[in-house]
Amino acid sequence: MTPLGPDVGRNDPCPCGSGKKYKRCCGFRQEAVSLDAARFHRLDGRLVDRLFEFAAAVVTAAGRKRSWSRFRVAPRFGVEPDREAHFYRKWVLYDWRPEARDLRKSSRLRGGVPPARAFLERHGDELPPEERRILELQLAAPFSFYEVREVEPGRRLRLRDVLRDDGTILEVEERAASRTLGGGDVLFARLVPWGPRHVIAATGEIPIPPRERPMLVQLRNRMRGSFGDTDDVWLHLAQDATRGAYLALRRRLLAPEIPEIRNTDGDRCEDHVLRYRIGDPHAAALGLADLDVSARDAGVDPLETARRDRSGRVAAVELSWTRLGYEDSPGPENTILGRIEIRGRRMTVEVNSAKRAATIRGEIERRLGDAARLESVETRDVREELVRRQRERPPSPDPPAPVGADWPPEVVAVLRESARKELEVWPDREVPLLGGRTPRQAVADRDGRELVDALLLEMERGQMGELGVDFAPIRRELGL
Repeated sequence: MTPLGPDVGRNDPCPCGSGKKYKRCCGFRQEAVSLDAARFHRLDGRLVDRLFEFAAAVVTAAGRKRSWSRFRVAPRFGVEPDREAHFYRKWVLYDWRPEARDLRKSSRLRGGVPPARAFLERHGDELPPEERRILELQLAAPFSFYEVREVEPGRRLRLRDVLRDDGTILEVEERAASRTLGGGDVLFARLVPWGPRHVIAATGEIPIPPRERPMLVQLRNRMRGSFGDTDDVWLHLAQDATRGAYLALRRRLLAPEIPEIRNTDGDRCEDHVLRYRIGDPHAAALGLADLDVSARDAGVDPLETARRDRSGRVAAVELSWTRLGYEDSPGPENTILGRIEIRGRRMTVEVNSAKRAATIRGEIERRLGDAARLESVETRDVREELVRRQRERPPSPDPPAPVGADWPPEVVAVLRESARKELEVWPDREVPLLGGRTPRQAVADRDGRELVDALLLEMERGQMGELGVDFAPIRRELGL
């Protein structure tokens, strides 16, 4: 079918070359397909309501609770009942296999059969032929991961099954999702054939971006090792594994895990604030001034900016505790280990690890002795604080502005050229997501080609793409 382009009107000649008006040729078929897909969803919605009435009559309240626990696969995924409601409703009807204890005895149903299958066996003859067909198609089709290969916004998608990976491209009639998805995105969905194309019968809420493809390739390889060629039977058997992979990715995308944060010495970052009562601010400042090794090395007086009283004695000062160079890694010429603030008879010391806190306490005790009395120590785990802020941050309704949207054209041009040069050398750099291989090495096998393609898609949709970098040359160079 010839797609309707942006410049083709209903009364224009059809792009297929038939000589007919578009509305009488491919446009007519396009509208017919859209009506066909809309009919599927209308009938499917009516069928779901009837299936839920049936399930409510045969499943116990305890069984319904257990179904939710089973759907989540593991409590750590933390899926809220009001989210993924569409996915859960379809799964619990077509994929969940309740045990005998989950069913009311009065139902006389056997355990291990999805509610939709039990309904079909008991009431299938009462259904109109199309609704019965919809029910049978969804029982037969497992969930899988589908990569978006092509998008016609507002019309259709072309999808490839990532787990089967046989190269088949499925055309899917889908208006809403086709307006928001981009090439390389992955849907966790159940597709069923309907009319000349497929329709999305059920899907997870969150599309998976290209950068997460390595996890899906690992899942596919595990399934290959267990099942050989992946087909509908094996995907049904592996539904907990595939759903678990989706929920894990969902959790990672909605609440990215913040890694352990360490300082330049490799110590876990944990802010420590030590508060002292001191006897003489001038004596304390003199005793601690040479902790700023970098200032001394540069010939600068650490007390140069101190506030002094009328007699010239230090009343207040801020000092740095520094060390020349890094212990274990190259970097700036010096390392700031902590900060010391003296205000009259109060002294506050701030460092970012337990080890540094113990060290500076020893230095202060050795240098000032009884003239400095430790009154309190406050600690705060940096990672835990970032996690808390992340949870409390309200979601932004507006997408971020493209890189360079408000920058002068000459600045954007410089950045674009810099990004282009960076992309030129990328094929020969080792990439952790490729197992330490370079992209040029990785494209030698099928899995590697898929991962390199996904990484390029992610870059195209990121800052490089927003800057207008052309990715066609690098794709040609890598044979993609």
